Order: sequence, then C-alpha cells, then structure tokens
Amino acid sequence: MSQDERIHTCEKAIYALLSGNLKALLPACVTWEDWLWAHYRVMVDARSEQEVRTTTNSTRPQQQLPSIYWEKKLTPEMIFQELQASPLQSVREQALLPYYVIQKCIILNDADSLAQEMSAWISDRERRPPQQLVRFMAHLVLFLRTTGLETKEEIGVSILEAYVQDLIEADHKDLVAFYVSLLPQELQVHWYAKFLEAVRVREDRETCLALAHEVGLDVQLITKTVVENIRSRHVGVMQDGLDAATSEEDRLKIEAIDWLVFDESQRAETIRQANAVTRTFLAIKKHAAAREVFHKVPSDSVSIIIRQTELETGATDLSAEDDNAIREFLCLQAYLDAQDSFNDWFQHFHHNKPTAPSPLEGATFTDQVAYEHRASQYEDERQRWVQSIKLQTRATVDRLYNVLLFTEGWMVDQRTEENSDASRHLQMELLRQLCLPFVACLLHTVLHSTSQYRECLQLADVIASEQHQLYKIFKKEELQKLLENMRESSVALLDQGTDTLGYEPLR
Repeated sequence: MSQDERIHTCEKAIYALLSGNLKALLPACVTWEDWLWAHYRVMVDARSEQEVRTTTNSTRPQQQLPSIYWEKKLTPEMIFQELQASPLQSVREQALLPYYVIQKCIILNDADSLAQEMSAWISDRERRPPQQLVRFMAHLVLFLRTTGLETKEEIGVSILEAYVQDLIEADHKDLVAFYVSLLPQELQVHWYAKFLEAVRVREDRETCLALAHEVGLDVQLITKTVVENIRSRHVGVMQDGLDAATSEEDRLKIEAIDWLVFDESQRAETIRQANAVTRTFLAIKKHAAAREVFHKVPSDSVSIIIRQTELETGATDLSAEDDNAIREFLCLQAYLDAQDSFNDWFQHFHHNKPTAPSPLEGATFTDQVAYEHRASQYEDERQRWVQSIKLQTRATVDRLYNVLLFTEGWMVDQRTEENSDASRHLQMELLRQLCLPFVACLLHTVLHSTSQYRECLQLADVIASEQHQLYKIFKKEELQKLLENMRESSVALLDQGTDTLGYEPLR
C-alpha cells in the first residue's frame, strides 16, 4: 500500500512509516527535521527487526519481508550524508545552519568537529554569529567541560571570550564577572580590565569590584591594569602657555585613579600610578590636570603604606620601590605647590593692585574732599596690597627654591630597585630638563618684578654651584635666556647706584 500510486502522499507516508519504507516516506517530508526523523525511524525499525530475527528462538514462522526493506542499511553517519545530499534545496540549506550542525555533532558524539565548527563561526569577522547563538555555544562549551568531552581548550576559551565580549558590549554588569572567571587568569585580567574601563559611576564601580571578589578574580591586578590601559592612551602634545586645558580624555585618566583607592592595600600602587599620570600631564604642561590627579590620592596614603609595611615586615623600612614612589610623589607635589603659588602671586601682583584715583583739576571744594577721601582709601589699600604681596612673594620664592634645591635632587631616586622601570627613569630625567629651567625662570620673574635684583643674581650662583649642578640640566638657549635676564637685573642694580652684584654702592 505504501507503493500504491493511487493513494494520497500523506496516507502512503503512514503506511511507509509502519513498514519501514523510507522511499515512500520521504515525499511527505519537507524540512531537515522531517528528513532526520524519517531516516532515524527507518533505521531503528530495521535494526529492531534484525535484532528480533537473529536473537529470538520462537518456533513461529517469520514473515518474509521484501528485499527493498534490507537493501539499504543506514548508519548515523550515512543519514547526515543523505541530508546534506537531499534533492530538496531547503533541506540542504538547513543542514548548513549552525543549530542543525550542532545537533548533528552531538548526535554523532563528535566533539572535535563540533569545536572546529564553532571556532570557524566565531572567527568569521564578516558574519559573526548572533548574540543568542554565541550565548548557546558558550554554555555548550561549559557543559562539554563538565562531561569531559571538550578536546581543544583554546577553542572553548575563544568561544567564552566572544560571549564575554558580547556581555561587555551589552553592559550586563551583573554577568561579566562570572563568565570572565571561567577564562584563564591572564585573560581574566585582560577582559575584566577592559570592561571596567567603561564603568564611570562610583556605585557601579564598587558593585563590579564586589562581584569580582565573589568569583575570585585578582582585583588588585585588574584595577592596576585598568589604570595602565587608560593612561597609555593618546598622550597629546605640549601646549603653549603656562597651563593647557583639561580634555575629556584627560578626565578619564584622572578618574581612573579612583579604581585604586577602594582598597587600602593598594595605596602604594595608587601613588605609583598617580605619579605616572602626573608625569604625563606635566610633560605637556597640563598643570591643572596634574593637580586634579593629586587630589584623587587620599592624604593619609603615605602613613597607610608605612603602617602596612610594618604589619607585613615588622619594621617601618619601606621597599626601594615604595620609597622611590613616595619620594617622587613629594617631588611632584612640591612642583605643583610652587606652580600654584606662582599663579596666585601673578594674579595678585598684576591684577589685584589698587588703582590710584585720577587727580582733579579745577574741582569744587566738595569734589576735592571726595577726591582726598578716595586717595586716602587708595593709600590704605595700597599698603595692604604691599604687605600681602610681600608675604605672597616670600612664600612663592620659598616654594620655587624648594623645587630647585630639593633634597638630593628633584625627581631623582635615592634607592636602587631590583626591577627598575627604564621608561620611568627616562621620563623623570626629561621632566628635570623641562621643569627646572622653567622654575628658575619663574623664580627670576618673581624676584625681578619685586625689585629683588640682588637675589636675582644669587639665583645665578645657585644654578652654577657644583653642589647642585643645575647648570647641567639647562640647554644652551635656556642658559642664554637666563643670562639675559640676569643682565637686566644687573642694569637695574646700576640704576639704583650699586655695583652689578648689588653689594657695594658706586662712588
């Protein structure tokens, strides 16, 4: 009946199903699932019939089956080959779809082929699998791990990485930490640091770090990597003027320091990273941005580092790395304090000076009285301004000299580290060449503007002294400029009736 042409296709399929006639059953099948089910149903039916005939000892005579029933012995491998070679184009196309390929590999228990297929999909940058498929593959990898069927670790890792990347792009903050923890440690640091780079709200940062702690990630190394990744971005170029504006990219670098202040045990790393960011800002004359970095470092950081060292070693002697970092921190702080003090002095000296009232000609008695009152007020204000500018000048000169005469040298390490950072030492030396001549110029400006010409020439003695050897840092044109400034101060001394050094009056 399954071969009777007069019977409807669907009715013939019923008889074909009951009799194991695959040829008559397939015309009723239109999808990949239909074809797979039909082939497996016929294969199971044939194997069951064969098992019954070969193992049963029944005396009852067995019904002879037509030869077509036995002529094609199906196997799982043959079935999938049949599906890939189906006369129906829709079945052939469906056989290539990812979910059907995965089903095939699972049915055939072929974990190697499954891993290779999924790896090829993940590696295809032009037609990357949709997120739900990547999610399914990632969980399939995890399942294969538990069953011991996964054969190539690097393929499973690449699939998990792809899913982690999708979670990061979709901003699933509550899921990223768990799936990152399933990767090898070096990739854990890479991916979670990359994820944290985009987290800017403080509450979200605290939550992400708490989740990382829960799944056992190396939070200290991750936060350090976050800061290093952000500060290694585009640095920028040196700007003209005393201070360049702070860009949005600079703001990211400043805020990155916050990642290190959550944990007190990272205060030494906080100072090291703050120093590195500050060096970059100072090199391109972004003093305001550098000052903001320093504001991110808690004021008790140095005492906390000493206390932690005492708890760990039983002594207060810091390691060479920590000692040098703290010294560099103090050097940078001294420079920023000097820069801020000069800015305050400049503002006060040039913009806050009282303006004398204009004299009156042919004024009435009332106007004259008013003028004398304004003149009296001006004189009082001028006296206050003179006193305040003296104090401001003294403080500014002290802070500028604090940089030039910093103990054992500004931005110079005093201890040798086992694994010293060559790039750091180069940056520190370049900063000395950039900042110290600049500080000397500012100092001369303050002294000359306040008529301290003799002290201006004493500055030349300091720079030329062999004790400090500051002259070695100056370039030829910088020394030439400094000498020109000194010449102006000497001329001013001559105008005051003293010798060119200001020690003896001229006769």
